[in-house]
Amino acid sequence: RALALSKTLASDFDYVRVDWYIHDQHIYFGELTFTPGAGMVTGLDRGLDKMMGEMWIQERRGTQRPDVDVQDVAIPVMLKKI
Repeated sequence: RALALSKTLASDFDYVRVDWYIHDQHIYFGELTFTPGAGMVTGLDRGLDKMMGEMWIQERRGTQRPDVDVQDVAIPVMLKKI
């Protein structure tokens, strides 16, 4: 179930990690992370970084969902037990 929910949440983004908390057979949304290693990854040499960047095919530019105001969904989703 968490995998299916992750696919739904991630569908509007080119790259995102979806974190969950699972406790007593309940799934709780944790966060969406848009950088590998939460931006803390070190040690990639420039060649590897360049190669990985060239492999990323970013299909969308600009606002992903201009019809949705983030404030309308961010807090309710974070607090909702799924």
